Amino acid sequence: MVMVDTPTRQQLRNTVATRLEARLDELVDAVCSAVFAEVSPYQQLALPTAVKGFRADVRGSLDAYVRTVGEGRPKPGDVERFHRLGAQRASQGLPADAVTDALEVAMRTCWHYVSEAALTIEDPRSAAELLADLALEAFAHYKDAAAALTAGHSAERGRGTYGHARAAAEVVARLVDGTWSDERELRRAVRALGFDLSSRWTLVLLTPVDPRGAHDLERLAPAVGEALPDGLVGAARVVPTSHLPVLLPGDGDEAAGSEALQQAAAVAEEHGSLLLVSDVAWLWTALPHAYRSQTEDIVCARAASRNGVVVRDSACAAYRLLRTLPLSQRVEYVRSVLGPVLDLPPGKSGEVLATLDAYFRGRGRLDETAADLRLHRNSFRYRLDRAQTLLGVNFRNGTDRMRVELALALRRLDREEMALLEAHRVVDNVGTGAGEPTVG
Repeated sequence: MVMVDTPTRQQLRNTVATRLEARLDELVDAVCSAVFAEVSPYQQLALPTAVKGFRADVRGSLDAYVRTVGEGRPKPGDVERFHRLGAQRASQGLPADAVTDALEVAMRTCWHYVSEAALTIEDPRSAAELLADLALEAFAHYKDAAAALTAGHSAERGRGTYGHARAAAEVVARLVDGTWSDERELRRAVRALGFDLSSRWTLVLLTPVDPRGAHDLERLAPAVGEALPDGLVGAARVVPTSHLPVLLPGDGDEAAGSEALQQAAAVAEEHGSLLLVSDVAWLWTALPHAYRSQTEDIVCARAASRNGVVVRDSACAAYRLLRTLPLSQRVEYVRSVLGPVLDLPPGKSGEVLATLDAYFRGRGRLDETAADLRLHRNSFRYRLDRAQTLLGVNFRNGTDRMRVELALALRRLDREEMALLEAHRVVDNVGTGAGEPTVG
């Protein structure tokens, strides 16, 4: 086989590049037509307001490719061009797969012109060798360009998502805090996020089961935003207790559909959080009052939640009433009823309290309650009888049942309040540099 020497090979490359340059306008038209026809999302760029810019982008990319055909290697800025194009397509709302599909269509169309230019070379063997070289180079260029497009698209998409999240958090803060001053400006801000301020709203608060889990909310916010694209996710807050506010819009009596709440509940459960759901706010001006009431109910919700993650306002009503009693009176009542159990060693005391909690939670369904505790029915009944004997009560007596259940409810409420105070004490000490608190 007689190989073409290097100078001749370079001359052939220059010949192909020159012929491509002569047909560049035709090549631009062919690429644009193919992309618009085969990649449907790009049809929005065929509109009069956008087509001129798209043609300029195609021409610039083809200029760079033709230069590469002639010189044999791309310039450093050529890959960066595709990175910028990927970011631009993301800002125009085009999906990443459509961007890479458009590149494939463009390269395939362009290759027809490259082949035609190379096959006009008089020496068939030289033409074949040159085409083989150009094919290998085209494949390498395609991989580099696709990677740059994808990277640019992802970077811009991330910035857009971050910017949207910040804007949504700001709008939620203004709505629930009532800090808006210009209603027209607020309506524009809400509309820019794709929502209507006149919608009926359901306020949802997500809060860690453990008051010390405030840092978990930073990871929870993006997960909630992804699970609830039709909601407005606020910023994590720690006052009066750690929580994440979310607004769900709707048009009916149930502004937030059950499906959206189920999605939110799944995220809350995955992250060990509670989900507090308010009644529907028919006017957006009612949101600040609903928000104040709901944040005050977080302690009550933690006491009422037990095993559930979704807590409605109605579930907090009894605990809200109990919380109006002075803490000293609550502690005194709990001690007077549950004292014999609380004085047991911690392990034994916890076992008896768990038995009592399970009994009242099960509402007399002993088989189900025993299964929840992974106990045989007889073992659970034995523990329950021991607890009644220890407390000097008989659950067949309605008054005895009421006294013990009330004491358990007050104990849960008191423990949540004390945990909240301890969490705030840790935050205050860290903020003032006082170090870890001393617990007596």
